[in-house]
Amino acid sequence: MDLTGARWHKSTRSGNNSGACVEVADNLPGRVHVRDSKDRDGGLLTFTPAAWRAFVELGRTPPDPPPSWAARPGPPLSWPAPLTRH
Repeated sequence: MDLTGARWHKSTRSGNNSGACVEVADNLPGRVHVRDSKDRDGGLLTFTPAAWRAFVELGRTPPDPPPSWAARPGPPLSWPAPLTRH
C-alpha cells in the first residue's frame, strides 16, 4: 500500500499520556488510515471517509436516548468495522 504523502497527526485531546494514542492520516483520497503511535510499523486500519466520520461523530455525541444495546451485559460492541487491516 502506497502511503506516500500521508500526513499523520494525533488528536489535540491526546495530551501527554506516554504516547498511548493513535495517529490518523486523512489527506489521501478515498481512505483514512489509523495507526498506533507507539508502533508505527505494526500495521494500520483503513476506513472509508464516511465510516471514519461516523466513528468520530459517535464519539462526540452520544445518542439520546441511548440505543437498547447500550445497557446489555457483556463487553462493549465495536463500531464501525474497518475496511481492511494491514
